[in-house]
Amino acid sequence: MGTFSQYKCENCNKKFELGGPQEFGNTWFGRRMIRHTGIGMRNNISGLWLWLWDNSAHKVVRRVLMEYERKCASFEVWGNRAPVKLAYLGDSSEWLIDDKEQPLLGEIPEGEICPSCKKGKIEFDQQIQT
Repeated sequence: MGTFSQYKCENCNKKFELGGPQEFGNTWFGRRMIRHTGIGMRNNISGLWLWLWDNSAHKVVRRVLMEYERKCASFEVWGNRAPVKLAYLGDSSEWLIDDKEQPLLGEIPEGEICPSCKKGKIEFDQQIQT
């Protein structure tokens, strides 16, 4: 239910996606992206995360935007009825800062060199609505 910007390297065609928010669920194996098989009322959404560009490490990173007190259904999350954990009710800009105090970006800067092939430049390709 978010918007993603897709970038690709002009040399090796590696793709990078930034955006969100995207639903995740907490499992025994950690946080996992939720894939919906249809419209349902299942309570399986634990929170929302974003995919951002770490300009100091030159890579895409995932950051939690918010977590909920309990697992919620999609209509609660997107209808703003899900109970948000207290830790996420403060300053909403906190998720833009990583552990090294470097800001994370919602887009890849123009002219960025591809971290995979180290030759080509990363260019905007398309926008995707989920």
